[in-house]
Amino acid sequence: MRLEMVSKEFILPRGSGCVLTVDVIPGSGSSEIAGVNRWRGALLIKLAAPAKDDAANKELLRFLANLLAIREDSIGIVIGKRSRHKVLHINLPMERTARLLVRE
Repeated sequence: MRLEMVSKEFILPRGSGCVLTVDVIPGSGSSEIAGVNRWRGALLIKLAAPAKDDAANKELLRFLANLLAIREDSIGIVIGKRSRHKVLHINLPMERTARLLVRE
């Protein structure tokens, strides 16, 4: 899926990195960006892993690290470890993060 416009509502600068708000849909057929929930200000991400035993969180970090070409430990879940609505801190400048997300 190609995102035509990156909303500044779900990605904001924070220090030398950024914060990204996501809504995850665990247990999907594959891991992929599914769109934007503009009402919630969140990027929708489908995850192949189920929401059990931290598998979905691990898949989220793996998927985003692969997409952004960074190490998994460069991404942290700040809010929502046990929720579908999450706030992540990414050690990558906002502009570069947004550019890589749009490329998806």
